[in-house]
Amino acid sequence: MDPKVQELLDNVKSGVVEEMKTVVKDIVADQMKGVEASIKDIKKSDETEETKSAEQALKYIQALYKRDILNEVTKDLDTATAESGEEIVPEYFGSEVLRIAGKYGVARNNARVITLPGKTFSLPTMGSVVAYRTDEKNAIVASSPATGQLVFTAKKLAAMVIVTTELIEDANIDILNYLAALCGEAVAKKEDEWAFLGLAGTEGIFRNATCKVYTLGSGDVRFDNVSFDDIAGAMALLDDSVVDNAVVAGSWSVFNALRIIKDENKNYIYQNPGAGMPNTIWGLPFVKSTVFPKTTQVTSQADQPFMAIYDPRYLMIGDRRSLTLEFSKEATVHSSEGDTLINLFEQDMVAIKVTERLDIQLAEADKAFVRLETSAT
Repeated sequence: MDPKVQELLDNVKSGVVEEMKTVVKDIVADQMKGVEASIKDIKKSDETEETKSAEQALKYIQALYKRDILNEVTKDLDTATAESGEEIVPEYFGSEVLRIAGKYGVARNNARVITLPGKTFSLPTMGSVVAYRTDEKNAIVASSPATGQLVFTAKKLAAMVIVTTELIEDANIDILNYLAALCGEAVAKKEDEWAFLGLAGTEGIFRNATCKVYTLGSGDVRFDNVSFDDIAGAMALLDDSVVDNAVVAGSWSVFNALRIIKDENKNYIYQNPGAGMPNTIWGLPFVKSTVFPKTTQVTSQADQPFMAIYDPRYLMIGDRRSLTLEFSKEATVHSSEGDTLINLFEQDMVAIKVTERLDIQLAEADKAFVRLETSAT
């Protein structure tokens, strides 16, 4: 084709496209005005459900108008499979999801958080200096504080969910934000497990071989056998310099077992139920996380750690990269059972991914941490 003719056709095509964009924008703008007017009429009649639906429609049209509907976009969640997404695409209207949320993120809220400047970061440690009394002209006795290093090596925590675009379009809840929040919650739970229970090796208070151990008396083979005397005994194993800043950590069910203990006169030791809940046991706050072992555990509870007392200043979380949220519509990822590869682009799906890089270390583990364990027999 003659270059001049081709150029003319291209200009005509471009002009048509731009004209169509203008027409479409005008149509959408008119639709927005119509929906806004409808909302005003509905609000006057005080019909709540219709108001919500109309407002949702307005937001959708506004998103179309701004061209950002999927710019913010997440065999896994879809709209047709029971227990895998079908329930949150109701036939009519449902604007919330009912669930029981675990209490996580306790470790981070009761720890010292530092920023890691690189993948590996060494924090120097130093013991105490001894002072001596001396007479005039006598030689001064020198002392040498013990030194060491606390080494942080950033590791990745991650959570991911895969959903179909149909689920995103058809759900009456903000599914992307909701699933992103669930991923963040999963990472927070893993942080608690890492800090308290330990994920591998000698990690966490329950696995660190240097932490002090308080064992319940003979015959106390269940978590609910713990007493206030046991907590006092465990506190005695802490270094005197950290006791005032320490917290008691465990599950709600263990806390509940403590507060129903009665004295010989059948009075509650912890507090009368009608008096309101105090904040401390032996002067220390009790913090609860759902990752700690529960009194309802059906397997043997003998010879197992189940509580901890520690100074939060020495439970150290090193952040190399804080929580990051990403969406992808084009990657190839494994499905939730791990056996199937999913091409997100081909199957019109979206993946939501939450990651962070961190390390958790116990500083002065032999002085600032005690775990409570049940008796073996």
